[in-house]
Amino acid sequence: AQDCDLVWPLCPQARQSVRAQHARDLQVIAAYRERTKAESISSALSLAITTTHTIHVTPGTAEFFEFALKNPHNVQHTVTIDVDNPELSIIRDSREWRYFKDAAELNTPVEEDMFHLRGNLAPQIFLRPRETVHIPFRYQTFSVGSPALVQASAELRSEKGTDAGSPQKSSAMSTKHAKVSFRGSGGKPLAVLCLTVETQPHVVDQVFRFYHPELTFLKKATRLPPWHTLPGAPVGRPGEEPPVHVRCSDPNVICETQNVSLGEPRDVFLKVASGPSPESKDFFVTVYADRWLATPVQVWQGPPP
Repeated sequence: AQDCDLVWPLCPQARQSVRAQHARDLQVIAAYRERTKAESISSALSLAITTTHTIHVTPGTAEFFEFALKNPHNVQHTVTIDVDNPELSIIRDSREWRYFKDAAELNTPVEEDMFHLRGNLAPQIFLRPRETVHIPFRYQTFSVGSPALVQASAELRSEKGTDAGSPQKSSAMSTKHAKVSFRGSGGKPLAVLCLTVETQPHVVDQVFRFYHPELTFLKKATRLPPWHTLPGAPVGRPGEEPPVHVRCSDPNVICETQNVSLGEPRDVFLKVASGPSPESKDFFVTVYADRWLATPVQVWQGPPP
């Protein structure tokens, strides 16, 4: 005699067990289909509201663009704007916005006090039903990557026989990403901007090499040439000189300049902590002659890799 579960046709107890197993399998399949259906719908909706864009930047230069944000609903929304990259920022000052629009020759409108600012919280904007507004952004980086990347970029330019001051796209320069989420009332996304940032080397106007004892502070004043001789310097009114600002790629280097009287020379002051010998520091100093630090008029490197 054989056991009941080995007899064919199956006994009632075995058939009931098989049917129960089939029912469980069907429930698992139905649950999987329902879950993937929801994920597929969510993915399709996310793709429909997502805009991808690529910008090409050089360290120190501000890249300006506007994003057309539309409220697709028939109800008003207070939209919260979240940016996940500190090098990408919203232009909140209408004077700065107008400056970049004039430089880019954009004819879109400028709105005063468009954003609702709440301290360190994400800015908000109010949209009427079906309203479209242009959100101004600027991307600006002062980072040139690690010394190894700078060295690789220099070697690549040397291999190609390119002048060291010429901007060239190098595989050694990093590709970065930024994401902006526009969330309506209730936290539901209205739009998403996915930004790809391709960085290329900048032009170096002057190269300095400093020698200093180890484990001490190097203090150096470097004189700027007359501002009107710098390429790209703005034309000021008679009896007026533009403001001069400086930034350094290394946050540990103190870099500043002081306002002087009309006609007096300007100096850039550097304070750099030297490490143990034979360690060297590589950094870039960017000089601006506009109040918004938009476009450098000089880029200094010291010391070269």
